[in-house]
Amino acid sequence: MRYFILGMAISLITSWASANIKNPKGDSAFPVDYIKYIDGISFEDEVELSKGKVVVIFSNGACLWTSYPARSCFLFEKRIDYFGAQIKSRGYKLIGIDVGFRNTDIFQRYSLTSKPTVIVFNKGYEVERFEPKYNQQDRAPFVLSWQDDLTKRVIDYLQK
Repeated sequence: MRYFILGMAISLITSWASANIKNPKGDSAFPVDYIKYIDGISFEDEVELSKGKVVVIFSNGACLWTSYPARSCFLFEKRIDYFGAQIKSRGYKLIGIDVGFRNTDIFQRYSLTSKPTVIVFNKGYEVERFEPKYNQQDRAPFVLSWQDDLTKRVIDYLQK
């Protein structure tokens, strides 16, 4: 019960922060330049009804605030953001959405099994999906292999 309450508190703080804290570089509470974080209400317009190509990062908002490097989803998102200009130059929108305690309907609709998951959409249809491949090395401090692997697979696909 205490973990549930802690999880709910983290989710509420993250929800409030993403709605109220502004990054000096843009409108995101997280220090990224190219990923646009949206809420569940915007998801249909930004992704499902889009006439173009969209890369969506489905994450747990609480994970974005985690600073422990070996497990942090945020380090993965920073890696993707590093390639943001290149991704956008290929005609993709880059979207992030919290599917932790929020937007569970979207989490279920896309049968997500891990966070983060990256799904590439074209004209509202899923065309490719990427999930992290965890291994025993990932449990060692400062080993970022799952983040590096997931980033490489996503970028390699988008460069085709």
